[in-house]
Parts: sequence; structure tokens; C-alpha cells
Amino acid sequence: MLPCPTSFLSIWRTSTAGRWSAAAPRGLGAACPIIWIWSCRNICGPSSRMQSRLSSAEGVSVKIRNKLILIGIIPVALLLTLTALFLWATSQVERATHKVIVADELASTLSDLAILTYEHHFYFEERAHAQWVEKHAFLDRQIKAETALFDSTEEQELLGRLLRTARNLGFLFAQYGPHPSHGKGLHLSGQEKSFHERLTARILQDLAVAAPAAHALHDLNHDRSLAFSRRIEMTGVLVVGSIAILLLVLSFLIIRSFSVPVRVLNEAFAAVSGGDLGYRIGSVAKDELGNLSRGFDAMAQRLQESNLALHRLNLELEARVEDRTRDLSSANAELRLNEERLAVLLALSQRKFDTEEELIRYALEEAVRLARSKVGYLHFFNEDQQTLRLFQWSEAVVDSCKTEKTPHYPLQQAGIWADCVRQRQPVVHNDYPKLTKKNGLPEGHFPLLRHLSIPIFDGENIVAVLGVGNKEEPYDADDIRQLILYMSSAWEMVRRKRVETLLHESEQRYRAIFDESPDGILIIDLETGKAVEFNDVAHRQLGYGREEFAGLSLADYEVRERPEEIQARIEKIRRDESDNFETEHRTKSGEVRNIAVSAQILTLGEHQYLYAIFRDITELRQAQEGLRQYAVSLERSNKELEHFAYVASHDLQEPLRKIGSFTELLARKYQGQLDEKADAYIGYIVDGAQRMQTLINDLLAFSRVTTKGKDFEPVDCNALLARVQLDLELAVKESSARLSVGDLPTVMADAVQLGQVFQNLIGNAIKYCASGEAPEIDVAAVAREGEWLFSVHDNGIGIEPQHFERVFQLFQRLHTREEYSGTGIGLALCKKIVERHGGKIWLESAAGRGSTFFFTLPGVRGKEEEEQIT
Repeated sequence: MLPCPTSFLSIWRTSTAGRWSAAAPRGLGAACPIIWIWSCRNICGPSSRMQSRLSSAEGVSVKIRNKLILIGIIPVALLLTLTALFLWATSQVERATHKVIVADELASTLSDLAILTYEHHFYFEERAHAQWVEKHAFLDRQIKAETALFDSTEEQELLGRLLRTARNLGFLFAQYGPHPSHGKGLHLSGQEKSFHERLTARILQDLAVAAPAAHALHDLNHDRSLAFSRRIEMTGVLVVGSIAILLLVLSFLIIRSFSVPVRVLNEAFAAVSGGDLGYRIGSVAKDELGNLSRGFDAMAQRLQESNLALHRLNLELEARVEDRTRDLSSANAELRLNEERLAVLLALSQRKFDTEEELIRYALEEAVRLARSKVGYLHFFNEDQQTLRLFQWSEAVVDSCKTEKTPHYPLQQAGIWADCVRQRQPVVHNDYPKLTKKNGLPEGHFPLLRHLSIPIFDGENIVAVLGVGNKEEPYDADDIRQLILYMSSAWEMVRRKRVETLLHESEQRYRAIFDESPDGILIIDLETGKAVEFNDVAHRQLGYGREEFAGLSLADYEVRERPEEIQARIEKIRRDESDNFETEHRTKSGEVRNIAVSAQILTLGEHQYLYAIFRDITELRQAQEGLRQYAVSLERSNKELEHFAYVASHDLQEPLRKIGSFTELLARKYQGQLDEKADAYIGYIVDGAQRMQTLINDLLAFSRVTTKGKDFEPVDCNALLARVQLDLELAVKESSARLSVGDLPTVMADAVQLGQVFQNLIGNAIKYCASGEAPEIDVAAVAREGEWLFSVHDNGIGIEPQHFERVFQLFQRLHTREEYSGTGIGLALCKKIVERHGGKIWLESAAGRGSTFFFTLPGVRGKEEEEQIT
């Protein structure tokens, strides 16, 4: 059964009269009077005498005219604010009213949909269907169009519920299917009518559920509108009341802002008239009354200053007389101290001391006397700034102290006597026995009552410590100043003594070097050309006595260069500062000697000298000439030997090949036809011919190392060793050898010859393996001090140390041919190749423990070769 239309329509309610919503901030009206009163109180200034006299008081102080202007502006500003508030409230009420109207329209649309649903159900006509669809589309547009209007969370939730209901209604209504023609709805089957009734009931049920949401949206905005209207009315009443209160408060504060300062001024004038010149108003107000108060304070201040000035003048005059008297006494005392110090320094400078220790001992005793003390010491502070070197004590300390003195004393272990070093300033202990942090005194040390220590500086560094003690009266600033000035001058004398000692020692060393030098040394005056200083070697080499040589000029014994050439040589030395050259000197006997000279210009003051060191190299040049001729002869012999080896090997090759060929032919053709001895003889001939062929080839390769070698170029040793492995592949397989190769560098070398080195070393490692063992060979290279160190290690039979040099000699063998084949040229060839590359080769081995062959190749070449490698 369908619900009755009358009962369904009864659920809709009409909207009531519009109500105001509460949108204004709560408490605004109540807070306004308090804010206004506080502002006006600040504008009108302090209200009490105490506040006006605090110089640090805070607040806004303005001129009286500006106060009156602000008092008129504030009510106007408040009225404008109230007007803006009412305008804003009106807009909020209109917005709430519009929401109520929209809610009513939504409710009306839902009611129309309910009526159209009944009509569509009863008549099932196309007109009713179209009207329902149009009204539903209007509802959907209406909800979407007003979504932005409802901005609160509660409103959005209600509006969302209506939107979901509208979408569900559209889906349900679509289930009716195709629209029938007019009047055909009365002829539906029973099953179709039953389905339509259930569908209509479901649509009406959803409409009934959506209706409360529309009413809730209406009631929510209606209640808010009413509440907001009430608050606006209350705010208006509060604002009007606040303005009235504000006017009363302003009137009170204006009167008070004038009466209080005037009363304070009257009190101030009365106080100053009564003689209280220190009375001050201390107003910080910025208005006219504040300026008047400050003018009064300035007048009182000037009166007080004038009154005090006379009193100060009297006191200053008395103090000046006392200061002049005290300064005169101090100047007399300082003059006396200066006279004493200068007298001591004068005596110290005039006295002759043989050693630095004597100077320091005398200076220490004088320092003790200047400080009117009884004991003293002076110790050095080492350059490490960590250790004290105990050096000198006064006589009283030396006589009384029996403990053995330690020459070096760490600063950390030193007592309070070293505090001046730690603090880098003088330290005074006028009551030494009562000090708690002291290490104690050595055995036999006399009692110490007072102590003064000062650091002695050389620039920024402390170089020594001076200490004095047991003055009758306490040490004071005069003692400190006297000792600092005295020790500064005394230390300069010590430094000068050290320099004199060093100069004396340096002169002695120079004279010893000059006289004992194995070379001749000349110091020649460039103006006269004569030697002003020379050692014994100089005149003995030329055969002259000292007196004779002193009278000779440079041109008298110079042979190779004429006087103008000698002068040009001197000018060159001046430009270049020094020069090394060879020349010839004529001795007294007339013999000409070859001389190597190293010369430079020596400037002493404004005078220049030629400082020359020369050596007789006649025998050296003769020996060099002999070596040169020997080298030429040796080179010629080597070329002849190489030519002979090449010719001999070439001429021997042809008959040797014929012997070998015919012997092999004889062996193949008549093998077994002759007796056993004949077959053996033929075998001996074939083997000898082959060994002779190998020997000739090896000898030819050895002779061509230096003559037929190629220019050096970058060689990748990894790729080179890979080719060597291919050449030795058969030998490696037959011997089951294991060859391990590390990461090898790229070097500048002759690739063919370097390959011969690797091939010979690896081939020997395979050949000379222990019986029954598989050869294990490791090849590696490491960088070492600008070169590459290559190594080839094996596990073979090894070599005795006494044969290390022998194995690198030509045709030297350690085993018979029956034990191990070979010609004895391989290692000699390796040595010659490595030496051609600028390296060296050697081995480390022991019998039965394998061998390691090492050879080096330069790792640093010229710039062009480095760029090629890169």
C-alpha cells in the first residue's frame, strides 16, 4: 500500500520569521571602554608626581595642543568603527537570510518531487515523467549552485546529504523504463504494477528522509540570524555607553594632566628658594609643561655646578701642591736609581771579560747589589720553552747550599721561583715562609724571607730568569723597574759577547779552512789586480814564495787570456755573480799548468774583490786524454770484433748448412745399412752441426744488441709477455709449467730485445726445473725510486751464491750438455740488453730452493717520452 498524500505533505513545515545569527565576536562591546580609558590615560600623561619624576618611566607624552586634537579624534574614530561594525553585521544577517530562503526553496522542490511522483505513479504518462525529470534536474542544479554559500561543516554535511538523496532519486526513477504513450498506463500487467508501486514507495521514502535535512538547514541559519541580531543590539548599547564613559574619563584626565605638573613646579621653586640646589623635577613629558620642568632642572643644575666649582678649585689647589711635592720626591728617588744603574752598566761595559760566564757572574752580583738583596741567581730558559738550564748563583748561595745542582730543570717541576716564566711577568713574594705552594729549599740553603723574580725577554721569547732575595724591606715597583731596565742592558751585553765569541770562532774556522784547503785560494783587489790574501797552496803551486807572489798581478801568471780578456771575464763574473772555468797558469819555472777556477765577486764595504779558488788539473786532463784515446781504440776494436763476428758467423753458416744437410741426407738414406758405430757417428755429426748452428745464431744475436737495436718506444709489457707465452706454448705444455703474470707496466724499450729477456728467463725457468716437479714461474713488477723492478721467480734447482756473477758471462755453463742443453749465451745476452736500456740485472737463489732473477728499467724518461706514454 502507498502512503496517503495528505499524511506525507504534513511532514513539511513552513519557514518562520527570519532570525539574526551570532556572528560578531563575543565581549567586544565590554572590552571597548577599558581599551579607550587605557589609551586616554597614556595620552594625557602621568597622573602623579612620582611618575613624572622617574626618568626611566614609559608612556607616550605629546604637546598639549596635540592632546586636545587626539581627544577629539578618538570619539570620531570609535563612531566610524561602530558604523563599520553595523555594516558588516548587516551583511552577515543578509547572508543568513539568503541561506534560509535557499533552504526553503530546497524544501519546496522536494515537496514538488513528491507530488509529481504520485502523479506519475497513478497516471504513468509521458508528461508526468518529463515534469519529474525536469524538477529533479532543477534540484540537482540548485544544490550544486549553492554549495559555496553554506561554508560551515554542519551545513556542508546537510547539503551533502541532500545531494546524495538527489542522485539516488535519479537512479530509482530511471528504473521505470521506457515512457508509455498517453493512457497506456492503465493497461499494465499485475507484475508491472506491483514493481511500480514498490519503486514509487522507495522514492517517496527517500524524499521523506531528505525533508528533515532541508528543515535542519533552514532552522540552523534562522537561529544564527536571530542570535547575531541580539548581539549586535547589545554591542550597540555597550559602545554608546563606552563613548559616554570615555568623555567623562577624558575630561578628568585633561584636568589632572594640567593640575599635577603645575603643583610639582610650585614645590620645586619653593625647594630651590630654600637652598636645596639638588632638588630636581625629573620630568620626561614631551609637552610644554615638561619643557618648563626640564628648563627648571637645567637652571638648578647650573646653580649647583657653579656652587661646587669654587669648592673644587680649592680642593684641586691643595691636591696640586701635594702632587708636586710627591712628584719631586719620586723624581729624586728615580734619579738616584738611574744613577746607580748607569754607573753599574758603565762599569760592566768597560770591564773586559774573557768568557760569557764571567760576564754573567759579574752582572748577577751587581743585580743583587742594585736590588739591595743578599742572594740571587740567573738561569737560562731553553729554546724548547719547556726546560730551565740552571746556570749561575750569587756567591752567598754557592757558599751555603751543599746539594748537588741539577743542570736542567723541567718547567713543570720547578717551584714558585719559576712563576715569572709561567706568568710571563715579574713575581714578588714578600712573605716567602708563609707560602703554601712551594717545593721547599735544598739542603744547606739559607732561609728565604723575600723573593723577586723577573723574566728576561729576547723579542717575544723568554731567554732567562733573574731572581733576588732577602731584601731588608719588601720589594716594590721600583725594584722591579730597576732590575728590568738593568737586565735589558746587561742582556744586550751578553748577546754582544756571544756575537764576539761567534765571530772569533768563525774567523778561526775560516782561517783554518783558508790555510788548510787543498786548493789554492786568492783574494784579488780588482783595482790593482794583485792578491791581497792567499793561502800557502796558491803560491806553492806556482813555485813562488809568499813575498814574491804578493808582488805579482793576475796577468803575470795567466797564460790563456790576454789582459782585455781577463777584464771581460771579470765583468762576466760581476753580471752572473759567479763563474766556473778552466785556464792555464805559468809557473816560476816556465811550465804551463791546466787550472780549474771557481770565482765570484766579494764586496766588503764599497770595495770589490775577486774571490777565486783554483785547482791544478794538469794530471787529470792528461789522464782524461789517455782515457779518451783508450775509448776510441776500444770502440774501434769493438766494431772490428762485431764485424768479425758477423762475417765469421755468416761465412760459417754456409759450410755448416752443407755439413748438416748432407749428414741428415746420409742418415736418412743409409740408416740401418751400416753398422751401429757408423749410425752413432752420423748422429754425432748431426747433433754437432745443430749445436754449432745454435751457437752461431746466439753469438750473432749477442753481437747485434748494440748495433742492430731499435729505437725505444712505449712497450706494454702485458701484451709483450702474452706474445712470449705463445712462443713458449709448446715448452709450457710439455713441462706442465704454471706461469703466473702480475700487472706489468708500460716502459720505454726495444720490444724485440725486451721480449728476448723475458723469453730467456722464462725458458731457463722451464729448462732448469727439478726432476719430477712441474715448473712454477711468477713474473711481477713494482715501482721503486723512479724505476721499475721486474722479477722472474721459479721453483727450479737453484744456483750457488759463488756462481751468481759467472752465469752472466759469455759461454759460461754450470752443467754439462747431457744434463741441460744450451750454449751459455742466454743470460749474457739478457745482461747486455738490460744494460743497453739503462738498467741492471742480478739474481737471488740457493741450491734446491729456486731462483729469482731481477732486472730494472728506468721509470722516468724525458718529457717527450712521457707524453708518448700518456
